[in-house]
Amino acid sequence: MTDTLEKSLWRWLKAGAPRGAHCQRIENKLARGVPDVEACLGDASTWIELKVGRTQKDGWGLDHLTAQQQLWHWTRDRAGGSSWFLVQLGRERVLVPGRSAQALYTVRLGVSGPQLRLLGGVTVYRPEQAWELALMPRAPAAPPP
Repeated sequence: MTDTLEKSLWRWLKAGAPRGAHCQRIENKLARGVPDVEACLGDASTWIELKVGRTQKDGWGLDHLTAQQQLWHWTRDRAGGSSWFLVQLGRERVLVPGRSAQALYTVRLGVSGPQLRLLGGVTVYRPEQAWELALMPRAPAAPPP
Protein backbone atom coordinates (compact mmCIF):
# COMPACT_ATOMS: atom_id res chain seq x y z
CA MET A 1 0.00 0.00 0.00
CA THR A 2 2.84 2.42 0.81
CA ASP A 3 4.23 1.82 -2.69
CA THR A 4 0.88 2.83 -4.23
CA LEU A 5 0.75 5.95 -2.06
CA GLU A 6 4.30 6.87 -3.07
CA LYS A 7 3.33 6.52 -6.73
CA SER A 8 0.41 8.86 -6.10
CA LEU A 9 2.75 11.31 -4.36
CA TRP A 10 5.11 11.15 -7.38
CA ARG A 11 2.25 11.88 -9.79
CA TRP A 12 1.18 14.87 -7.67
CA LEU A 13 4.74 16.22 -7.53
CA LYS A 14 5.36 15.78 -11.26
CA ALA A 15 2.04 17.38 -12.21
CA GLY A 16 3.04 20.51 -10.29
CA ALA A 17 6.53 20.82 -11.79
CA PRO A 18 7.27 24.22 -13.31
CA ARG A 19 7.35 24.57 -17.07
CA GLY A 20 10.76 23.61 -18.42
CA ALA A 21 11.78 21.58 -15.36
CA HIS A 22 13.26 18.15 -15.91
CA CYS A 23 12.27 15.64 -13.25
CA GLN A 24 12.56 11.89 -13.16
CA ARG A 25 11.78 9.06 -10.82
CA ILE A 26 14.82 7.01 -9.83
CA GLU A 27 14.56 3.36 -8.82
CA ASN A 28 18.07 2.36 -7.81
CA LYS A 29 18.26 -1.04 -6.12
CA LEU A 30 22.08 -1.01 -6.00
CA ALA A 31 22.93 2.40 -4.51
CA ARG A 32 20.95 2.36 -1.29
CA GLY A 33 19.78 5.66 0.09
CA VAL A 34 19.52 7.51 -3.24
CA PRO A 35 16.28 9.57 -3.24
CA ASP A 36 13.27 8.73 -5.40
CA VAL A 37 13.27 11.87 -7.58
CA GLU A 38 15.92 14.03 -9.26
CA ALA A 39 14.93 17.38 -10.74
CA CYS A 40 16.54 20.43 -12.28
CA LEU A 41 15.60 23.76 -13.78
CA GLY A 42 18.21 26.18 -15.06
CA ASP A 43 21.19 26.10 -12.72
CA ALA A 44 19.25 24.58 -9.82
CA SER A 45 19.18 20.86 -9.08
CA THR A 46 17.62 18.88 -6.26
CA TRP A 47 16.78 15.40 -5.02
CA ILE A 48 13.48 14.50 -3.35
CA GLU A 49 12.69 11.44 -1.23
CA LEU A 50 9.00 10.46 -1.23
CA LYS A 51 7.74 9.14 2.10
CA VAL A 52 4.36 8.10 3.40
CA GLY A 53 3.97 8.34 7.18
CA ARG A 54 2.78 5.34 9.12
CA THR A 55 0.08 5.70 11.74
CA GLN A 56 1.39 5.35 15.29
CA LYS A 57 -0.23 5.79 18.68
CA ASP A 58 1.08 9.35 19.12
CA GLY A 59 0.78 10.59 15.54
CA TRP A 60 2.58 9.67 12.34
CA GLY A 61 6.07 8.25 12.10
CA LEU A 62 8.70 7.62 9.46
CA ASP A 63 10.37 4.65 11.10
CA HIS A 64 10.96 3.19 7.61
CA LEU A 65 13.46 5.98 6.82
CA THR A 66 16.67 3.99 6.45
CA ALA A 67 20.15 4.76 7.78
CA GLN A 68 21.39 4.86 4.17
CA GLN A 69 18.77 7.49 3.29
CA GLN A 70 19.69 9.58 6.32
CA LEU A 71 23.40 9.39 5.44
CA TRP A 72 22.77 10.27 1.79
CA HIS A 73 20.87 13.45 2.71
CA TRP A 74 23.42 14.43 5.36
CA THR A 75 26.29 13.98 2.89
CA ARG A 76 24.47 15.95 0.18
CA ASP A 77 23.81 18.83 2.59
CA ARG A 78 27.45 18.87 3.73
CA ALA A 79 28.53 19.14 0.09
CA GLY A 80 26.23 22.14 -0.45
CA GLY A 81 23.59 20.29 -2.45
CA SER A 82 19.83 20.46 -2.21
CA SER A 83 17.64 17.56 -1.05
CA TRP A 84 14.16 17.27 0.41
CA PHE A 85 11.57 14.87 1.76
CA LEU A 86 8.03 15.14 0.48
CA VAL A 87 6.01 13.44 3.19
CA GLN A 88 2.38 12.31 2.97
CA LEU A 89 0.53 12.17 6.32
CA GLY A 90 -3.01 11.02 5.67
CA ARG A 91 -4.37 13.76 3.41
CA GLU A 92 -1.69 16.28 4.35
CA ARG A 93 1.64 16.74 2.57
CA VAL A 94 4.71 18.49 3.94
CA LEU A 95 8.12 19.32 2.56
CA VAL A 96 11.09 18.77 4.88
CA PRO A 97 14.72 19.80 4.17
CA GLY A 98 17.05 16.84 3.65
CA ARG A 99 19.35 18.13 6.40
CA SER A 100 16.58 17.13 8.86
CA ALA A 101 16.77 13.44 7.88
CA GLN A 102 18.03 12.15 11.20
CA ALA A 103 15.53 14.17 13.21
CA LEU A 104 12.75 13.16 10.82
CA TYR A 105 13.39 9.50 11.66
CA THR A 106 12.77 10.00 15.37
CA VAL A 107 10.12 12.74 15.34
CA ARG A 108 6.40 12.08 15.56
CA LEU A 109 4.27 14.11 13.19
CA GLY A 110 0.68 15.02 13.87
CA VAL A 111 -2.03 16.46 11.68
CA SER A 112 -5.00 18.30 13.11
CA GLY A 113 -7.48 19.51 10.50
CA PRO A 114 -5.80 21.95 8.12
CA GLN A 115 -3.02 22.69 10.62
CA LEU A 116 0.21 20.74 10.84
CA ARG A 117 1.57 20.02 14.29
CA LEU A 118 5.17 18.91 14.41
CA LEU A 119 6.87 17.47 17.46
CA GLY A 120 10.63 17.53 17.77
CA GLY A 121 11.55 20.85 16.17
CA VAL A 122 11.87 19.79 12.52
CA THR A 123 11.20 22.62 10.06
CA VAL A 124 8.49 21.85 7.53
CA TYR A 125 7.06 23.73 4.58
CA ARG A 126 3.68 23.55 2.91
CA PRO A 127 3.61 21.42 -0.25
CA GLU A 128 2.59 24.40 -2.39
CA GLN A 129 6.16 25.63 -1.90
CA ALA A 130 7.73 22.37 -3.06
CA TRP A 131 9.07 23.45 -6.42
CA GLU A 132 9.81 27.03 -5.42
CA LEU A 133 12.02 25.85 -2.56
CA ALA A 134 13.45 22.70 -4.10
CA LEU A 135 14.70 24.43 -7.24
CA MET A 136 16.05 27.54 -5.55
CA PRO A 137 19.70 27.92 -6.61
CA ARG A 138 22.19 27.69 -3.77
CA ALA A 139 25.16 29.98 -3.53
CA PRO A 140 28.28 28.31 -4.95
CA ALA A 141 30.83 27.09 -2.46
CA ALA A 142 33.90 29.27 -2.00
CA PRO A 143 36.91 28.06 -4.01
CA PRO A 144 39.64 26.36 -1.99
CA PRO A 145 42.46 28.69 -0.86
